[in-house]
Amino acid sequence: NGLLLLPEIEEMENNLDLYGPVGLLLIAVGITISRVVMVEFQSGLEHSLRIHTPDSDKTLFDHWQNNHYDGASPEHYIFHMFNITNMGDVINKGMVPEVTEHGPYSFRMYTDRFNITFMDNNQHASYNMKTTYYWDPDLSCEGCSPDDVFVNLWPTYVTLLKQAGGFTNGAGMLASPMVNLTMTTLLKAASLSNACSSKKLCEELVVSHWMEGTGIPNFIPSGSSMASSDAFLSFLKEHNYKEFARVLSFLESKSQLPEFAFSQFRSKSNITTLELYDWAFNATRNDYFCQFGAQTNPADPTTGCVTYFLETWLSGKSEKYFPLGGGNDPSELGSHLIGLGSASLGALAEAAGSLYPLEGQPPVYGVGGGAYKASTVKHWIFDFEDPFLRLNAEATGQAFSLAPGELRRQLNTAYFANRNHSSIAESWETSHFVTKVTTGSDLNSIDSEVEYQSLTELPIYDPKTNTGYFCGGTSPVYGRSDRQPFAPGRAGWFQWHSHVDIDEHPKVWVDETLRPLFFQFREDLTYRGIKVKRFEVADEEFRRIPRFDQIIPGLLDMTCPNHGTPIMLTMPHYAKAKINASLRVDGMTPVIPDKHLCFLDVDPVTGSTLAGYERLQINLYAQPEWLASANVKDQIKYPKLVPAFWVEDSARMSDDDEKTYKSQVLGLLNFRSAFLITCVSFGIFFFLVAAPISYFWYLRESADEKESEENFGNGNYEKLETKAV
Repeated sequence: NGLLLLPEIEEMENNLDLYGPVGLLLIAVGITISRVVMVEFQSGLEHSLRIHTPDSDKTLFDHWQNNHYDGASPEHYIFHMFNITNMGDVINKGMVPEVTEHGPYSFRMYTDRFNITFMDNNQHASYNMKTTYYWDPDLSCEGCSPDDVFVNLWPTYVTLLKQAGGFTNGAGMLASPMVNLTMTTLLKAASLSNACSSKKLCEELVVSHWMEGTGIPNFIPSGSSMASSDAFLSFLKEHNYKEFARVLSFLESKSQLPEFAFSQFRSKSNITTLELYDWAFNATRNDYFCQFGAQTNPADPTTGCVTYFLETWLSGKSEKYFPLGGGNDPSELGSHLIGLGSASLGALAEAAGSLYPLEGQPPVYGVGGGAYKASTVKHWIFDFEDPFLRLNAEATGQAFSLAPGELRRQLNTAYFANRNHSSIAESWETSHFVTKVTTGSDLNSIDSEVEYQSLTELPIYDPKTNTGYFCGGTSPVYGRSDRQPFAPGRAGWFQWHSHVDIDEHPKVWVDETLRPLFFQFREDLTYRGIKVKRFEVADEEFRRIPRFDQIIPGLLDMTCPNHGTPIMLTMPHYAKAKINASLRVDGMTPVIPDKHLCFLDVDPVTGSTLAGYERLQINLYAQPEWLASANVKDQIKYPKLVPAFWVEDSARMSDDDEKTYKSQVLGLLNFRSAFLITCVSFGIFFFLVAAPISYFWYLRESADEKESEENFGNGNYEKLETKAV
């Protein structure tokens, strides 16, 4: 039997010389293939981050074009509304506002890019983009609806009080457009009445009615007010003065009529019709000047001398205002205009949804509940035609000169209107962008080419065009640019390079803050079976940052970019904000980190954001006199940070993305690791095992040779013995 195995043993002995080289070859193959797989993976990752033309990659182009393709990761805006439950006690007793929280109210966000044009040899892309929201009942609270109503502060009213320095001045600001609308619409009606043959005669007819209540033929009977004339109100509605008509109806119900003829102060005044004609009509001519003592100001083309008159009269100065001369005390006209303005504010507050639009009989020198309004969720957040802005648009002519879509956008004062220009299931305005198409050779250069924001200087507010910012030109503010392309397996906001380290401090663009926020590593976690690193808003963001109007740590003042509206941003429930208890309202529950803080779960291998939650609370900074009526406002000792709602911008891996990610990304990486380990292990085995086996066979062969030599010697000796015998 041993003789039969001898050929196989000899064959194994011959193959031993190959074991070492084969082992080294397996190790080399494992490392090489692993490197090739990683290079291909890196190349594919870079490819997915680029903005592609339809020719270069139709699938990725379609995924960049919109975020609602089949299998896309859904992006939601989820709102938690605050309701002021004790408004009556705040107004009448000066109590601290108490709020209750309701929600979540979830909306799926769809973004669409269209009119896409690639330029400069595909180096840049120009396109329009719109954002649209759809109610998602599955992720909302049970029984909740976007038509649920909540009571809170009316931002427009609060802004008016802030800019005017109080309610009385706010009423004075509204008196000017009311006088302008009164004179403008009366003049139009007079021109259509055939009762005057020239513009000057029509103007005299209007002033006569405003002074004496003489009426406008076919529109307003003699002795009657424009506010009580059905014919005149119908005329206003037919000519698209719908907000002015609504204000007049409110004034008539409160016995606060717009004409001076029906004012309680009219009988005390010695102002003549000619003086009022100069004041009302000549003051709107280009060559007319409003004179106050030694000071002369050019008349405003729409409000004449009304604004100057109210400014000087409200300042308490004793000089007589020209052209109301002749020993007249301007207080009668001033009191009438302030009463008209305050009642008009009440009318607008009622139109906005105030439960208590006016307190007592005008003139009213207190808010009386007008700073509060009751609105639906969709009106608070997406689509609210502000009656105050509508009235001003009618007074300045913008209601008739602007395109319907642009007018609707400018009148929309919902919290998200200025940022997104869209409403539920409808987008009426689009934003235009030009972005650089990513052409870098590696991830770092691609990351530098994809823009998150641009540093811009805010323009100063221009009242003629209603554009710009009230505090513009004071400091640079980050303006919004385009987002990065939405690559597969990502939650959308940004992409790191691969192999994310815990020392990373990424900047994440946040639309509401108009700037990026720094994030920092917190802990290692598992998300959907994938090992991730969690990043939260960095500690450095919760300190004083004066250049971003963050004087109180954790409280970001956004008054400037919101046209003077005192909006303050914090984390939900004032989380991490170092604000005094005196600023807080009652009813706020404790902070729950997983529910109220911002975080991103990042796959460290690819740098993809698999889940992200951006959470911010929108607050109004309200002075005591804006919250309570005049006789109890002193009982609220400090301003209050009144929360309107907090919003969660969330994006998560879809089920399809999870399957694709685990098969194509993790599957490929796991194959690479397994292949490398297998090849290296077998290579080491062959290399290490072959050596001792070879040595063993070497010793065996040496022993066999020695034995063979000894046997050969003994054989010769025996032969010699035989011969001798």
